[in-house]
Order: sequence, then structure tokens, then C-alpha cells
Amino acid sequence: MRLFLFSIFLISSITAAANNFEKALTAYNSNQIEEAYIHLKNVMQDEPENLSAKVLMGKVLMHKQYFGDGIAILDEALIEGADINLFLNELGSALIIAREYQQVIDLGKGKSLNTENKLTWYLLSANAYRALDNIEETRKYFNLALSLAPTNDRALGSLAAFELNQQNYSTAEKLIDQVITLYPEQSRIWHLKGQLYISKKDNKSALNAFETAYNIDNNDPIVQRSLANAYTNVGKFEEALLLVNKILINTPDDPMAKLLQSELLANTAKFEEAKAVLIDISQKLSLYTDEQKSTNASLTYVAGAAAYLQNDFEVAQKELLAYLRDVPQDFAAIKMLVDIYLRQNQQDKALDLLEAKEKLIVNNLPLATKLIDLYLNNQKIYKAERLITTLEDEFKNSQALIFAKVNYLSKIEQFDNAITLLDQHQPKEFNGIFLLTKGLVYRANKKIAEANEIADTLLEAQPLNSDFLTFKGVLLLQQQQWNPAVKTFEQVLSIKPGDFNSLFNIANAKAALGEFEDAKVITTKLLETQSAFAPLIILDAKLDRDMDNTALALEKLTKLTSASKTNIKASEVLVDIYMQQGDYESALNELDNLNKLVFLNPEYIKQRIEIYLAIKDTKQAIKQIEILEGIVEGPRAFYELSQLYSKTNEPLKAQAVLKRALILAPENLLIQLQLIK
Repeated sequence: MRLFLFSIFLISSITAAANNFEKALTAYNSNQIEEAYIHLKNVMQDEPENLSAKVLMGKVLMHKQYFGDGIAILDEALIEGADINLFLNELGSALIIAREYQQVIDLGKGKSLNTENKLTWYLLSANAYRALDNIEETRKYFNLALSLAPTNDRALGSLAAFELNQQNYSTAEKLIDQVITLYPEQSRIWHLKGQLYISKKDNKSALNAFETAYNIDNNDPIVQRSLANAYTNVGKFEEALLLVNKILINTPDDPMAKLLQSELLANTAKFEEAKAVLIDISQKLSLYTDEQKSTNASLTYVAGAAAYLQNDFEVAQKELLAYLRDVPQDFAAIKMLVDIYLRQNQQDKALDLLEAKEKLIVNNLPLATKLIDLYLNNQKIYKAERLITTLEDEFKNSQALIFAKVNYLSKIEQFDNAITLLDQHQPKEFNGIFLLTKGLVYRANKKIAEANEIADTLLEAQPLNSDFLTFKGVLLLQQQQWNPAVKTFEQVLSIKPGDFNSLFNIANAKAALGEFEDAKVITTKLLETQSAFAPLIILDAKLDRDMDNTALALEKLTKLTSASKTNIKASEVLVDIYMQQGDYESALNELDNLNKLVFLNPEYIKQRIEIYLAIKDTKQAIKQIEILEGIVEGPRAFYELSQLYSKTNEPLKAQAVLKRALILAPENLLIQLQLIK
């Protein structure tokens, strides 16, 4: 009786499991993944060793993006004898996402694969080798795929996408055109053609290609998103917004679409709506773990971009760095991360990032010119010149490159050549950037009157432009017009509340006015968010010195010079403090360091002379004066030399340099009087 009941129970369990599996399979084929998952759990509960159920469960878990669990269950099925032809594509794709590239490559080895799965394995292996940066093996497996299926659209399209990624545009275009000839109604190949045009900076042709792809398949979210971006690139914001809204009807939580929606709302002056979308994105993505985001790089990108647009730079920096580890060639992510570094005054990090990607960014003029600026700011003149030369092949007449060349010429003090270059490319209509660039050249050349004239012209045209006001404020600082400078930077703050540069410049002006406590309040506040910004630390240390906190000033400056041996400004302030304290040995040591950084600087030599005179080492003082005589020019410099020789009791040498001064300035009464003495 018991055996009979057990047999009935066993038969009913098997029947139930079979029914549940059929229901699961039907639901899966109808894309009803949750329903399939529920039925499969029932099957696995009744028959934990059901191989068919395991295979289907693995596929379902992949659809639910539980890639680790899906891989584990399909690996188990494989060990138990399941036919890999049933799930090679799903398992291989999941292993790619999990970055288990060698497992992908080994997946089809020694297996009896049908033709379709052999083709799939070749393509997956090519993608795995590409992720490993093994270009030779990548091409080998793409060619194996083509030898197996010479006219297959997947094989041709995948190779075309690879060649496009390698910037082999001619080869990519030939492959794309071949696929279009064979499969003119294949939307994804038209989409790839659009991406090719984007790479060639042909936005109009890209838009046409994406529209063709959309007309073939208007439900493909990848095509929809690219078309929306293409509309955005040509300024068709309303069309782009309509398309994005359509995407969000079908996939309301699509993070990339929501990010683009926020950008488009901002472009159409719907700022509050744009802000609300960004907040919604950040809140939803904050629920994802880092592991979940690592399986989908676009989630990390969106999290970083949303944080960036909300000025949450700490989160943005973390997410964008993670994203760039997976997608190192994304210009938009690089641009955002560089901007974050610069807005936090971390020029060294911005330079390191762009310099590491120089070979990539020569194809992106805005990033390339940003790197030129950073090279110039960090005294890497040769690297700036070399990059300009590289860019001239493709961007010779670009205004951005012309401005970069002007900045380079200004940096090497070829000011006349810089102005000539600007005049050769002068726009017919008012151009604020052009005039500002010209004004900056005049300022660097100490032609303050000409620079002021340009600043006034700019402000007459756009009185509330913060960049133009900042330029005027900097000129006022250079002319030591401290109070007008403060008022100008306060105007900038009314437009850009909390602007770091304006507050920093106000602190400098107040320090020059002797308003040390007011300046100290500003530097203390700024250091809360910019604790590593060297110029701010130096200004704060100077204020400590001026407020008789010399020990604290020395502590800050020595810490700064220990961290960066090339910080010239910090070393210069240290020399001044050491000399004021009579600590001549420390001053000389610091001057030795400065001489390594700026060889034969006249000001440093004068400080050495002053020290040797103070410690009555006349021999060394004379030696330094003779070095100075060999590098300075002009009647004023020779007159100063004569005074120094007189202090060392060398009247003949003093007289000799005075005569040289008189030859250059025969009408100078001061030199004549000194010679008579």
C-alpha cells in the first residue's frame, strides 16, 4: 500500500514538474521572464536535477541580469552533460560581462559545435581578445568567423564595428557598405554607419543614417537613443525630446534616456524639470551596488554624469573613474572628469589623465587644446608645441587650434607673432573669445593700456559676462588697484555665487591692502574645500607671516615644498621668510633648489648677493655679482650692478659697468652723477 501511494506521489510530482516546465518554456518564449522564473522554481523544487530546467533557469537568470548566478547554474549543467549548443551564446555573453575573457575563449574548445554556435563562439572570442587588447588574435577570430560565413551580417558587422573602434575608417566603411548591399533592411548596420559619420564629425550624414535605421526599426532602443543624440547634436532639441519621451514610455527607467531627457529639458529652458529628472536618476542608481553597476558600464556612466550635472563632484569622480576603467575611450566621460579636476583646482590630475590619453584625444580638438593649455601651465613647452604640430594636419584653420597656438606663442614670449596670428584670423563680427584671447596676450606682454581697452570693449558689449569681468579684475590686480579689483570680483560673485577664483582674488587684494584678517577669513573658508590647492596654501601662509604667525607659515610652506619639489612660488616665499629671520643658511639651501628649477634667475642671484653681504662673505658676493653681470642687460641693470660693486669695495668694477650704462643711456643724469662721484 505504501509503495502504491509513493508511486502515485512520484508520478504526480513528475507530471507537475513537466507541466511547470512547459509553462516556463512557453512564458520564456513569450518574453514573460518573471512568470518563467516562478514556474522554473517549482520545477527545480520537484526535480532539482532536471537538466532542461537548469539550462532554462540559467537563461532566465541572464535575462534578470543575475549574471553570476546564471553562469554558475549553466556551468553546473555543462558538467552534468548538457549540450552547450543550447546555451553557448547566453553563457559566453554573460562571461564577457563578468570579464571572464579566458573562459569565453576556452568555451568552445574541444566541443562539438554546430555551425551557428561555432560562428557565435568565434565572435565571442574575438570580443574577449579585444577586451584583452590582443588586436592580432581579435582579427584572427573575426577572420575565422568570416571564413565560416563570408556573407553573415553578424560577422561582417562585428568586424566593421571593431575596425571603426580602431579608427580604421576606410576599412570599416567598406565592410559597412558591403553589409548594406547584402542586407539593406538591417537597421543595426545603418546605425553603425551613423556611428562612422559621428567619428568623422559629419553630424548631418550621421543624422540621415540614424533616421534610416529608425525607419527600418522604430522600436530598437539603441537606434532610438542614437537618433535622439543625433537630433541633439544638430540642435533639434524638440524632436530629440519627443523621441526620448517615446523611449521612456516603453522603458521608463532607462538611465541613458533619462540623462538625455534632463539635458534636453535644460536646453529648452525647463531647468526645474531637468533638475528633478537628475535627482530621480541619482536616487534610483544609488540603490544599485558597485557589483551590479560593474556588469553594465552605462549605469556607471549615467550615475557619474548625473552627479556631475548636480555638482556632486565626489560621487561623479568616483563613478567616472570606474566607468573609464571599462570604457577608456569615451570622450564625454574624459571631458567631465577633466572639468571636475579643474573646477577643484587639481591641475596635476587633469594633466595626468589627458597626457595618458594623448594618442586618443588628438581626434578630439576640445580635449586636445585643453591638454595644450595644461602643458603650457606646467612649463611643458616642447610637448605643447609637438601636440600643436600634430593637430595642424586635421584642424589647421580651426579657431580653437589658432587660440592654442596664440597661447603657445605668448608663453614663449613671442607676443608680436601671437598678435599677428590673431589679426590674420580676425572675425568680421564681434567675437568675445577672440578679443579676450588678444587681451590676454597684451596682459602677458605687460601692455596694460591695450589690455584694458579690450576689457572695456568686452564689458560694454556684455556687462554681466563673468569671464570678461574676471579679466578686468585681474588687470586691476596687476595695476595694484586693489579696491576696484575687489568690487569687480564682487560683481562676478553676484553672477556666480561662491566662485572660487573670485574669492581667491579678493583675498589677494585684501592681503595687499593690509586687511589680513578679512583675507584670512576667506582663505580659511576656501581651504575647507580646496585643501590641496598650492596657490591658496601659499597665500594663507603669507597671511600667517604677515599676522606674526611665522612658525605656522613655515610649517605650511615646508610641507608644500616637501610634497612638490618644483613648487617655485612656495620656495620663493620661504626664502623671503628665512632672510627676514636672518636664517641665511636655510635661505641659501632654498635658493640652491630654486636655481635647479630656474637656472641663473637674476632675482635669485641678487638675493644670494644680499645674503653674502649680510654675512660679510665679500668673495662670494663678488663672484655672484660677476655672474649677474654676464646675464643682465640695459642701463638700469648696469647701474644696479655698480651699486653692488661699490658695496664690495670694488670701485673700478663699479666704474666700468657705469660706463657701459652711459653708452646705452648717454642723457641719463643719474648715471652721469654717479660717475662723477
